Amino acid sequence: MDVPIGCPLPVAPNISPCVGVQSAATGDCVRVAVTGTMRGIGASTLATAMAGRFARRGSPTMLVDADQVDPWLSEVFGTVRGRGLIRLLNAPRSEGQKSNTTTVGSMSIGTKLPELRVLGVGEVDVEHPLQRVDIPRMMALLSVPGTVSVIDAGPMLDNAASLEIARSVDALVVLLSDARQEAWQLSTIEQSLSDSHVAIFPVVTGARSTPR
Repeated sequence: MDVPIGCPLPVAPNISPCVGVQSAATGDCVRVAVTGTMRGIGASTLATAMAGRFARRGSPTMLVDADQVDPWLSEVFGTVRGRGLIRLLNAPRSEGQKSNTTTVGSMSIGTKLPELRVLGVGEVDVEHPLQRVDIPRMMALLSVPGTVSVIDAGPMLDNAASLEIARSVDALVVLLSDARQEAWQLSTIEQSLSDSHVAIFPVVTGARSTPR
């Protein structure tokens, strides 16, 4: 299935300011998370379009699927058995080893865009889910100088891992529903991010009939 990478998104006309974070990719890494207050408002589609935009502008880009409840990106790009984010995080560390072949590059797959790779979430089970304690290592592995990582974190309030991702990136895009937004969700998100140093870009969009 081909995804219209880099296409304009009418549901998110205010996303253009986020492209400004690309300037930091000239010598440092940039990690951007896309999340939402609920499912079905286009976070995965927006993450894909953003990653494609960065890649088309020449930045080495990693599109990361960290939504373990509904791993749509992994399904669209084709999950490769034995690869993925969870496998990467649970691989033995390189300490005491001469080499470690389990890297972000080996766990991801290429796309039609030379500068874009996709790191699927991998095989999720009850014994090895993505947890909050995994996020610092995840961010460290994605901190490759000169690269942009766009992370589909799933709805921020779904689980502790999604919230920790939102607190750990350089820029956070939060999709808000224009029709079904609950005040308590906004309040909880505000409190959760109040002591973080993340640049936040709210985007108001409509809910879709198919949750993605």
